[in-house]
Amino acid sequence: MLKIKITQVVFFTFLFVSKLSLISQNANTLLKRLSLEKNQDTIANLTGEIGRLYLKEGNMEKALEYLKKELELSKNIYTERHKAYCYNTIATIYARVGNTNEAISNFIRALKIAEDEKDYKLASGLYNNIGNLYVKLKMLEDALKYIHKGMELKKQIGDKNITPNLYSISNIYRTQKKYQDAIKYLNEAYKEMDTASEINGFKYKPVILNSLGACYRALGDYDKSLHYYKKCEGVLQSADFSALSSLYNNIAVLYEYKNQYRVSLSYQLKAYEMQKKMNQIEDQMVSCRNLVVYFAKLNEGDSASMYFELYIALADSVQKIQNSEMLHEVAKKYDTEKKEAQITLLAKDKELQKLLIKNQEKDLLQKQIEAKQKEDKILLLNKDVAYNEVLLQKETFEKEKKLKENEVLNIENKLSSETIKQQKLVSYFIVGGLVLALLFSFFIFRGLKAQRKANRIISKQKQEVEKQKHLVEEKNKEITDSITYAKRIQNAILPNPKKWQTLLPHSFVLYQPKDIVAGDFYWLEETAQYLYIAAADCTGHGVPGAMVSVVCSSALSKAVLEEKQTETHTILGATRRLVLEQLGKSEEKIRDGMDICLIRINKSNRKHIQYSGANRPLYISNAQGELQELKPDKQPIGQYENEKPFSQQELVLNENDTLYLLTDGYADQFGGDNNKKFSSKALKKLMTENAHKTIEEQNRIFTQSFLSWRNNIEQTDDVTLLGVRM
Repeated sequence: MLKIKITQVVFFTFLFVSKLSLISQNANTLLKRLSLEKNQDTIANLTGEIGRLYLKEGNMEKALEYLKKELELSKNIYTERHKAYCYNTIATIYARVGNTNEAISNFIRALKIAEDEKDYKLASGLYNNIGNLYVKLKMLEDALKYIHKGMELKKQIGDKNITPNLYSISNIYRTQKKYQDAIKYLNEAYKEMDTASEINGFKYKPVILNSLGACYRALGDYDKSLHYYKKCEGVLQSADFSALSSLYNNIAVLYEYKNQYRVSLSYQLKAYEMQKKMNQIEDQMVSCRNLVVYFAKLNEGDSASMYFELYIALADSVQKIQNSEMLHEVAKKYDTEKKEAQITLLAKDKELQKLLIKNQEKDLLQKQIEAKQKEDKILLLNKDVAYNEVLLQKETFEKEKKLKENEVLNIENKLSSETIKQQKLVSYFIVGGLVLALLFSFFIFRGLKAQRKANRIISKQKQEVEKQKHLVEEKNKEITDSITYAKRIQNAILPNPKKWQTLLPHSFVLYQPKDIVAGDFYWLEETAQYLYIAAADCTGHGVPGAMVSVVCSSALSKAVLEEKQTETHTILGATRRLVLEQLGKSEEKIRDGMDICLIRINKSNRKHIQYSGANRPLYISNAQGELQELKPDKQPIGQYENEKPFSQQELVLNENDTLYLLTDGYADQFGGDNNKKFSSKALKKLMTENAHKTIEEQNRIFTQSFLSWRNNIEQTDDVTLLGVRM
């Protein structure tokens, strides 16, 4: 079976390459004929044929060149109707290469001729084409007007193929979030499909049913949404893996909203198996991530771990994972409420340690005071002893003096010899001095013994304090290790540097967290048509800010990759809804959220960008030092009293224009000679003064300026600054 499939792939590849080769040969043959031809009519016809061959080959530049030449050569040759078809083909090429304005201009030229010539079949198609281009320009009212006109023309000429018009109108109402109007036109389109399920090779019936399911899901009517999704499943062919996998994703999410995780699980597994067959790596990652959630909700830890390991394996093909065991551990502890409880317990433990240290310091100080009081008492006691000794010595001396005087008097009375008197006096003095010396030595010895005892008590107290200090240091090390662990988790959600450099070679990232982990993050996602870049500032910094950043980053990716939002303002709207749903699961009222600057870059024309912001502006500088600031909506992603839909702005950049996406950390940093904020004004000046320099030099200048301004002052907040040169 596998050999047959490989043979089929090789065969069809050969046919495709052979066809391109044949087209190229035909073009070369016609070019040779053109170089030899003299007749103006034939030259015009050959030029047009060459242009159409280049169009089939996919060489839009050459096709446009020769079709324009054909139109110029045929001004006096072709009929007006033929010219209308030429303008239509040229407009189609402009639309394919993303030049919407030129496409509309040429479609309108063709439309004017078609109406003058009363070719209403061509005119009806042109009205629909112009309407669809106005949708791209977000000129939705003009788009509705043209598509309605095209549909009315079809009805006038009896063309019953109005399903494309009805479907286009329903898409416009979906974009405007007018879901009831969208449902009305989708139902009309579905009735028109009773006779045919395919128009020009496009299968409308499953697309219409899927859109009806999406509208009812947006309105919160999950039962009707499920009804249409199931009908869509019945219409789709079993071999259409791409459409079926997307449908099963939608059904799984719908059952998740209904808290029926076992049913969600079965549909997500179906989607995953189809994505494996099509080798859709990113879609498989989304499915694995959802399967981890569903298995975790069902308390099936082993299965959750298995699919998280699959998620890791798939992620390795996109970006390098620093520590797969760490992320595997995160998968087992997926439940958000447990994480929050651990963070809360960690914070309380930290506060308890601080209180314990303060109490220990207080006890130590009290013991030191008591030891000092004991020491003072000993000194006072020593002084009392010395004073008593002096009094005793004085009393003894007085007694001895009287005794000696009496003795001397007696001796004088008995002995009249002066020599005997002096000998007696000296003898008594010697004996008294010896007695006093012995008493004084005794009291000194007793004082020294008491002092040694007090010193032993103080030494024991110091040892106890050192022991407590060691315990506190170990606890602090455990806390620091946990935060460092959280840092590695947060790094896993940031864009892979190699992928960033590949997609945005002329760019730089200045990312400076205040603590080990940050509330700031930057974000990058890629779809088939667009690149999305964002710089975001979540509530707080450190561990709480990092937890919010994980929720917000996941919501952004889910809005783009799962809900297939493409417009920046609808991405922010969907992200706000997902963040509020996630944080709203707690019984406590949580007002956390984020400020964000989000841009979309058209991959086919990188100078065309779209911007939406929640409290964060976008700055654009050119090589002449001129700076343009795009203002954001004054509301965050999160709980907000005056909530309203986000707006968006579109513009076309010039060569060497530089975009700056940033959070408020750089401008709010204190420093300088007067310890003031750096300020937004100084930051804008830095942008304009260095706009002409290379992106690498700008990165070095912004980094050095920030470090020089901060100097030895503590960092105020997380800092994120992204620079992208177009």
